[in-house]
Amino acid sequence: YNGTPETVQLEGWGLSDDRRKPFQWRFDRREIAPYSYLLVFASDKDRHSRHAPHTNFKLSKGGEWLGLTSPDGETASELGFPAQVEDVAFGRAGGTTGFLATPTPGGPNRSEVSAGPPAPPLSLSHPGGLLFEPAALEIRAVGGAEVTIRYTTDGSIPNRESPVYREPLTVDRTLAVRARAFVADRLPGPVAGSYFVSADSELADWESKLPILVVETFGNPVNDAWDPREARPFQAATLLLFPAEGGRPAALNRDVLPFGRVGIHVRGQSSAPWPRKNYALEIRDERDRDRDAEVLGLPRESDFVLHAPVIDRSLIRNALGHAIARVAMPPDGGVRTRFVELFYSEHGATLRPADHASVYLLMERIKRGAERVPIAKLNRFVVDPEQLDGGYLLKYDGPPSGASFTTAASKLPIEFVYPREPNPKQAKHIKSWFDAFEAALQSPDTTDYSRWIDTEAFLRHHLLTELFKNPDGFRRSLYLSKDRGAPLRPSPMWDFDRAFGNAPTATLSSPEGWYHETLSAVRYPWFPAILDAPGMSKRYRELWRELRGTQLSSEAIHRHIASLQAEIEHRSPPRADEGKATTVDPLTEISALSRWIDLRLRWMDGELLEHSK
Repeated sequence: YNGTPETVQLEGWGLSDDRRKPFQWRFDRREIAPYSYLLVFASDKDRHSRHAPHTNFKLSKGGEWLGLTSPDGETASELGFPAQVEDVAFGRAGGTTGFLATPTPGGPNRSEVSAGPPAPPLSLSHPGGLLFEPAALEIRAVGGAEVTIRYTTDGSIPNRESPVYREPLTVDRTLAVRARAFVADRLPGPVAGSYFVSADSELADWESKLPILVVETFGNPVNDAWDPREARPFQAATLLLFPAEGGRPAALNRDVLPFGRVGIHVRGQSSAPWPRKNYALEIRDERDRDRDAEVLGLPRESDFVLHAPVIDRSLIRNALGHAIARVAMPPDGGVRTRFVELFYSEHGATLRPADHASVYLLMERIKRGAERVPIAKLNRFVVDPEQLDGGYLLKYDGPPSGASFTTAASKLPIEFVYPREPNPKQAKHIKSWFDAFEAALQSPDTTDYSRWIDTEAFLRHHLLTELFKNPDGFRRSLYLSKDRGAPLRPSPMWDFDRAFGNAPTATLSSPEGWYHETLSAVRYPWFPAILDAPGMSKRYRELWRELRGTQLSSEAIHRHIASLQAEIEHRSPPRADEGKATTVDPLTEISALSRWIDLRLRWMDGELLEHSK
């Protein structure tokens, strides 16, 4: 930290973890502006990056010495630290050296500081869940250590003024119990929590062939913050899962899997005002950080979507679109899904039958990750030119889009999905890349776009959008991924509830006709130039023929439909406010959907296989 009003030159200064070698690692030509910080990584990588320097030594978690030496050999600052504790900072704050309650890399230390590490963790006797009768909750320190235990029941983090736990708590209502240990001269211990949802006796016999999810927000008014033009922050809630496995139905009176603390908010744009909301769901730990978990067999992750198929009376269009996209455009063409029965409550009282929100589709949220969109990591410190090329996950959407930048030629609003908040060099690099890509599309001298885009993926995306005849395709909900050293991919695909003949007009719902011909140039960017490139039209027809013999064969698509139909066949009766869904049997709608797909396949076969487009 440079606490002076003058810029400080660091060239020649040394950092070391060995008193005998004060210049073990030297700063290069570098400066710190007045009242500014420089974050240095003791990583043993020996990098002199302008924004994120790395030393040629590592610090020992067992404790050691760290020194900063001025060019004349004088020790300017030194720190001896004891054995460290995972995920707990150590440093100076307010003139005191010790363990810090809150780490603040790159900023001033202003948190609580104690000589000793955190108090021991706690063990709670009950994991939480659905209550049909009162439960006793005991709280003890792990290992039997002598501690003072303090707790809260309003969802807040216990502090030194919170009630002291002295005897088991009787839980007989919907309650969020959080506790932590306190010991003199040590930081408070980690927070532990158990989340209880009181249930009406009428729910004791509730069963479903689908898994059941219960979401309780403990009075947090999540549904009030629905407007996509305003902030929709995650609010605290709990999640309970009742699985349906091995032919045994899910039941609210057994086999509960409590996920503890979660965050939830309303998601979506045109769907946001609807009475039945779509939600973004985030599995969390007690510090409200992402916590990876396996949910209904989906790969371990922290972020999911709860989709309400309000306008899709078959209930399966989104699940079907993703199932087809996953196999027809691997590895990330679509996301994995599971149907569930959802109980949703934000009243913080007893869960009732009226809190049944009907059938929802649990979906993987689009994000970077080995099991999601497998692109390179790109944190806020990456500025090296060879690393700026990826990975990026971006989105072109309709208003209000929250666009991060606009492309130069097509004026497309592009939003960052990952990294969510890129540093200036990253933002400048990817915008320049898009501008150069669009310039190539408009240049009469450019006919090979493989340098810029994965042409095969773009052709598959186009074919699938046309097969689904998705009115939201091309013009919105277009996700784009760019890995480091790789071209741009139009994936994953998203948003199919108006597809497969469920569009609002006769033209768009007809199984005949090219959807892209109904769009203006502004709503149909990039693809015309790509499809007009030499050989693309021929490859488009060849690809359709290949896919029709494999992933897009009539038999393969109908297998997807049959599997999804079997999944929802025994759903619970719909809620009274589901509108048209209460008067139309989903199985009848699925039969109509199947016939529409057969007609669509026949029409596209005629256009692409029997004669040239």
